[in-house]
Amino acid sequence: MFFSYSSFSLVLKYRKFRLLIYSYSQEYLGSLGREQLIAIIVESTAHGNGSLQYIKDTMAVTEDTNSLPADQERPSWCKCSGPCATMLSSIENKCCKKTVCIAKDPQFKIIGLNKTHLEMHIRSWADMRAENLDFSFSKLRWAAYSGYILWQFGKLGKGNRKVVPSCIVNTVRMRYPSDAYTGFRES
Repeated sequence: MFFSYSSFSLVLKYRKFRLLIYSYSQEYLGSLGREQLIAIIVESTAHGNGSLQYIKDTMAVTEDTNSLPADQERPSWCKCSGPCATMLSSIENKCCKKTVCIAKDPQFKIIGLNKTHLEMHIRSWADMRAENLDFSFSKLRWAAYSGYILWQFGKLGKGNRKVVPSCIVNTVRMRYPSDAYTGFRES
């Protein structure tokens, strides 16, 4: 077995620690004034501790996701604070059921919305399968859903599929839109 119980326990402790740091960071940064925030951003980008593009991408993700279009109402089956919406098939009408929507999780923003991360996922997949690279929005959505499933459930294996919650699907679709969507396909 690759992971022992103690390794798994360390991973869980690390995740809790990261969430605690994230929470503390939000509280601290929220208490700072505009000039102090600007100074921190300039200082961190000047010393290679962050990048201005990363900050812009993060702000864009925060601004354009996790909210329903004005003409849509939250479905009765939605229990989270994310952008759940009625999907084409009833099996896709699934909510993450978290108090704070999983689409707002900082890890999901990297795994499912960060274009560089998604492109790396696509490159890896194409390399293993000897396929041509395709960075279309369709492939970026596939990489986001695939990354979400791997993050939440681990490797599933051939023919074993899970439905991605509506809030995740809609967050990804808002970021990488299309005129037509495939939806969930049974194995």
